[in-house]
Amino acid sequence: MTTATPDEKRALILSAAFYPDIADLLERDALVILTPAGFTTTVHRVPGAFELPTALAIALEGSRHDIYIALGAIIRGETSHYDFICRSVTSELQRIASAERLAFGFGVITAEKKSQAYRRADGGGRHRVAARAVEAALVLHRLRVSAAEN
Repeated sequence: MTTATPDEKRALILSAAFYPDIADLLERDALVILTPAGFTTTVHRVPGAFELPTALAIALEGSRHDIYIALGAIIRGETSHYDFICRSVTSELQRIASAERLAFGFGVITAEKKSQAYRRADGGGRHRVAARAVEAALVLHRLRVSAAEN
């Protein structure tokens, strides 16, 4: 766990490691934005996307961060397992983020094939999933800071 001073902006990235090459790309993309923005960032990998909501809930029991980001990939297989995992992960992360009023970035790719997920993770520019997740979390963070100042 990274220790930050009270003045530092802190980010927590929870990353699903089931597809480690995709996780590496998503994490790198997020850090490219967070580091220059002055965030002290902690990254925790969980086995897969299914574990992301539980990891977020446990992380909230400890120290608080300014922003939270979930990263990973869920790729369709030959069974309906994909549909259940997509729905449950998305719903539960949204429920926790809303209930806790988190500045939260959702960067979990859902794709039919690994090649599609890889392209979205490493597509550059506006297609980068992690970059969009970080931007969403930063906007919510700024809204929280602004509301606290008023």
